[in-house]
Amino acid sequence: LLSGFSVHILYRRATAPLGSVLPIVFLAALLFSIGDLAVTLASHSPELYWAGLTVLYTGLLVFAPAWLIFSLRYTQLYAPGFLPELRFALWVPVALNGVLWVIFMTNPWHGSFLVTNPGGQSDYGVFWYVTASSNYIMITATLFLQFVVSRRAKDSVIRSQSRFIMAGTVTPLIASMLFVFNRGLFTFDPTAFAFCLSCGIFLFAIHRLNLFVLQGVSLRDVLGGDTDAVLVGNTQKRLMYANPAAIELFEDEDLIPGVSLDELFERRLPSLVLEPVGRRGRDVMTVGGSHEFRFEKPGGDTRFIVAEMVPLAAGQSQSRGFCLRLRDRTALREASRAIETHVALLEGVDLATGEAVLVTDRMGTVRYVNEAFPRLWGLPPGRVLNEKYEYL
Repeated sequence: LLSGFSVHILYRRATAPLGSVLPIVFLAALLFSIGDLAVTLASHSPELYWAGLTVLYTGLLVFAPAWLIFSLRYTQLYAPGFLPELRFALWVPVALNGVLWVIFMTNPWHGSFLVTNPGGQSDYGVFWYVTASSNYIMITATLFLQFVVSRRAKDSVIRSQSRFIMAGTVTPLIASMLFVFNRGLFTFDPTAFAFCLSCGIFLFAIHRLNLFVLQGVSLRDVLGGDTDAVLVGNTQKRLMYANPAAIELFEDEDLIPGVSLDELFERRLPSLVLEPVGRRGRDVMTVGGSHEFRFEKPGGDTRFIVAEMVPLAAGQSQSRGFCLRLRDRTALREASRAIETHVALLEGVDLATGEAVLVTDRMGTVRYVNEAFPRLWGLPPGRVLNEKYEYL
C-alpha cells in the first residue's frame, strides 16, 4: 500500500509548493517500513540486521522534518498570516536530523546511539533519546499546525482536509509511542502498519475531498467537448492526443497516438510546417508561415483553418511537446465575403442613382449613409452613423 501510494504521489504531483516535499514524506515512510521488515527477517545476521536499521532510521530521520516542512507550507498556503516567512528556518529540522543521522551511522565506533540486539529490542543510548524527542516534537508540531488550519482556514473543504491529515499523522505517532514506552506490549514495531492505515485515510480523503490536489484532470476531460480540433504532440512531432473535433475534421485519417504529424499535415495541410525555434530547437516548436491554411478534405471540400501553437513546458529550459489548436474559419470567411458583396452592391446602387441613401438595422440604428445623405441634412457623416432613426 505504501509503495503504490508513493508511486501515485510521484506520478500525480501535488500542487506547488507542496509537490516538492510530499513525495519525500511517503518515500521516507516506505524506507522506514522496508527497514523495519528487514530488521524483523534478518535477526540471524548482524550485518543484515544493521543494514535494516540503517534503512529504518534513514526513513525515520527524513520523514519527520519533511512532514513538518509540508505542514508549515500547508499552513502558510491555507491559513495565511498565522506564521511569518520561514524560508531559512525550514532547514533547522533538516540540519538537526542530518547531524543525528551521522551520529547513527558512526554508532559502531562510539556506541552512544544504540546497542543492537538481533531478535529483540535494542538498548537505547543518549543520542537515541535525543532523536526520539526531536522527532516526536516535530510530529507534534505538525499536528498543532494542522489543528490551526482546521480552525482558521476560510474554506470548509480545507478545514476538512486538515482533519484528515491530523488523523493520518496521529495514527503512526500513537503506534510508535506505544512501542517505545511499553516495551513488553508488542513483539514488533506497529508503526509500519500504522503508516499503511494512514495511507488508507489519505486515499479516502483524496477520493472525497481531493486531498493534496492529486485528482488530476485528463486531456479527455478538458478538451473532449472543445469545438476546435486540438492535437497534442511530443518533441519528436508525434501525436499524443486528438480530441473528437480533430477526429471529425480529419475524417478517414487514423489519429492514433504515435502517428507522425509531419506526414499527417503533408496530406491534409501541406502549407502548415512545424518549425523548431529557440536555443533548444529540437524541443520547442512553432507554426511556420502564415496562420491561416487551406485544409483539403478527402471528398475535395476545402476548409480554411487557423492554427495556434502553445508549447507544453517541462521546465524553464525545455519542453515536453506542444498543443496545436486548429480552428475552422470557413463559415466566418464565407460570411465576410457575403458582407463584402452586399457592401459592394450597395455602393454600386449608390453611385448609379446619385440619391441620398440611409440604411438602418432592425433596431432602427443607422448603419450606413452615403455622401449625399449628410449633405442633404447638413450634418457630418460621423454624426449620423449609430444614431437612432427617430433622431433624424
